[in-house]
Amino acid sequence: MGTALPFMRSALAALGLALAAFAPEIAGQVVREGGLAMDFTVVDRATGRPLHLEDLAGKIVVLDFFAHWCEPCRQASADLESSVRRHYAALGGNPAGLPVVVVGINVDPGRPDLTADFIRRTGMELATDDPRQDAFSEFDERNSLPLIVVINGASGIQDLRQWQVLYSRAGYEGAAVLRRLIDSVGAPGSRGAPH
Repeated sequence: MGTALPFMRSALAALGLALAAFAPEIAGQVVREGGLAMDFTVVDRATGRPLHLEDLAGKIVVLDFFAHWCEPCRQASADLESSVRRHYAALGGNPAGLPVVVVGINVDPGRPDLTADFIRRTGMELATDDPRQDAFSEFDERNSLPLIVVINGASGIQDLRQWQVLYSRAGYEGAAVLRRLIDSVGAPGSRGAPH
């Protein structure tokens, strides 16, 4: 029994690490690039209805976490709307034909009037609320805003899994960085080429 106990502890520790790698929500860990996003629910501000990540299947999903008081968020949200969402809407998707959706996610439930003004000023088309920060906590490592996350919501793309996090960064590196990534998803001869 004395030699079995250390083995069992090692086996349990290995099982815990395996679970953490495949199911971050079980271990309470943040989903990082390369990991799989778990389904979450936010509230669509226009309709008051729940919006689930899984509702966006088949699309490249850009999550824009913001708060009305965050000045860098204002700049990022406006640029994401004009240089990413509108860009791909005009093109009918990325070069592989995958639709791109930008979801603004408000993480501050206070002052809905100021949040509404933020949304109006940035031109955000799809704005949601995450009042308990369930979605935010899935990706947030540093409690920093803006937080931008790009997720592959399409299935059947070689070398990528559906709901794989392709990008997750606090701060905003600009539309050019995101567009290069988005353009590569499903493009022949690149990471994420279709079967």
